[in-house]
Amino acid sequence: MNNSRNIFFRSSNIVIIYTALRILLAMEKQLGLEAMLEYHRKYIQVIDGNNPVLKHAVNRALSLISVEKIYKESFPYEN
Repeated sequence: MNNSRNIFFRSSNIVIIYTALRILLAMEKQLGLEAMLEYHRKYIQVIDGNNPVLKHAVNRALSLISVEKIYKESFPYEN
């Protein structure tokens, strides 16, 4: 994965993303996968409801990228 081009590894984003992922991981470990997924869905629902411009922008970005490619690039030796 080319970290210089990947928005997830930009220094301005990595602390926020890493913290959110660690919260979800801790929630999964302490409360279970179902609770973590429920929280994840509710959190997105709240953000979508409070910020439709952000929701639209992210939906547009998602329509232009391949999440399958992102996933496969994360595990290059397992595919």
